[in-house]
Amino acid sequence: MAHGYHNFNFEMLADRIAEITGKLSKAPFENLPIGYFGTSIDAAAMAIAAAQPDCPARALVMCNARPELASTELSRLRAPTLFIVEDSEPALDLNRSAQAKLGCPSDLVVLQGTGKGLTSPEKASQVVGLAADWFGTHLCGKQDGKFGASVGVDA
Repeated sequence: MAHGYHNFNFEMLADRIAEITGKLSKAPFENLPIGYFGTSIDAAAMAIAAAQPDCPARALVMCNARPELASTELSRLRAPTLFIVEDSEPALDLNRSAQAKLGCPSDLVVLQGTGKGLTSPEKASQVVGLAADWFGTHLCGKQDGKFGASVGVDA
């Protein structure tokens, strides 16, 4: 698969993610739900791994991701996927476009006023909270978090 993004080997990283996930799917962890969290271009490899038919991941969070780098795989994702993105127009457009290609439940949360990305302690805390709510809902069936059946775009 030619992505042309600085010759980053998405397939190799996706294979490693799948290999580690396979090991975690065995004793003593076989009964634990699996979720993936990815940032930036690494999220593209995570999406490629999650799109495989035998992937046991039941929820995904892509934070400030470059999901378009896995665009051919996005329609095959089946795990509910959360996009967390800063409010810059190019990043927002890329994530909205990727979300539109999904064949699974999804949501997109826009963090306003980030300026320096999502690395400030305040924004990182928000990201952790959003991811915890998403995983709590989709991995553990917890319905008292922010996310339920659906949440609109926070634009």
